[in-house]
Amino acid sequence: MIRKTLVVNDDSILLFITGKMLKVSDFSERIVTAPNGMIALEYYENAVKNGIAVVDDAPEFIFLDLNMPYMGGLEFLELFTQKYAAIFPHVRIAILSSSADDREVNEARKYDMVIDFVEQPMSIKKLEELKNNFLNKQETGFHKRNTMAEMSL
Repeated sequence: MIRKTLVVNDDSILLFITGKMLKVSDFSERIVTAPNGMIALEYYENAVKNGIAVVDDAPEFIFLDLNMPYMGGLEFLELFTQKYAAIFPHVRIAILSSSADDREVNEARKYDMVIDFVEQPMSIKKLEELKNNFLNKQETGFHKRNTMAEMSL
C-alpha cells in the first residue's frame, strides 16, 4: 500500500471528494492535503530539515491540480524538480484535471515524475489502476529511498 498521499487542490469541494475517494478505495495509509503548491512544497522542505525519518515519511504520491492561487501546479513541478526530485526520486504525481488547457497538459508531461492525468471527479477504477501501477514499479526497484548522506540541496 502507498504510505502517504498528498492531494494539492484549492477547490475545497474537490479536495473533500478526492479525499473520500482515496479512503474508500484504500489507496493510501495516510492522506494529507494542501490548498496550493507553496504549502505542498513545505512537506518536502520540512522533511529535509528534520532528517531521514521524516524524509521516509514524506508523501510518495501526489494528486496535483494545475490551476491554483499563490503557486499553481506547473510552478510546483518546476520547483520540486529543482529542489527535491533528487532527494525524493520515488515520488510520483498524477495531475488532476477538470479543465486544464492543452498547453498546461503538454508542459506537465515534460516532468518525469508525472505518470498520469486524472479527470475529476475520479473513479475507483482509475485509483486502483494508479495504485497498482505505482506498487508494481516499487517492487521492481523503481521505488528507492535515499539516505541522509545522499541528500544535498
